[in-house]
Amino acid sequence: KLKEKEKEIRNLPNIDITGSADPFVIISLGGEEKQTKVIKNARNADFNDEITLPFDPISTQDREMKIEVWDYDPMSNDNLIGTTSIPV
Repeated sequence: KLKEKEKEIRNLPNIDITGSADPFVIISLGGEEKQTKVIKNARNADFNDEITLPFDPISTQDREMKIEVWDYDPMSNDNLIGTTSIPV
């Protein structure tokens, strides 16, 4: 198991017409994917969700945890704000 707990995002670009964003985070590893809740109208967001992904170093060939930050958009497709990868 791989647990990811502390997530905070700072200085997001103005994505929405309101001058902020509605960010959420998708974390994936080895074909498994989990998503945080959406934080409404925020350029800085603290996600207190604890995300647990199954991880067996013997059977999982993927050695990077991928983190994507998205802007939730109820009227059209969500927009990708940024992405990074962390070696595990």
